[in-house]
Amino acid sequence: AKEYSTGTNTDPVLGSRPIQVVIDDVTNAVTLTGTVTTLEEKERAGILAAEAFPAGQVRNQLEVRQRL
Repeated sequence: AKEYSTGTNTDPVLGSRPIQVVIDDVTNAVTLTGTVTTLEEKERAGILAAEAFPAGQVRNQLEVRQRL
């Protein structure tokens, strides 16, 4: 598995979030892990990953954790 960028690091909102992107070359799966503050951010990260790796299956395992 390798770490890649999906554009989340240059996104105005997602760029400040701790998101890890790992590609499994064997299963062709893109796995997102880390935390975001809203469901919309989680969905946006998944969309960016799917656009960056259209042939891969996106496993969006981001945790939504609101700021306190």
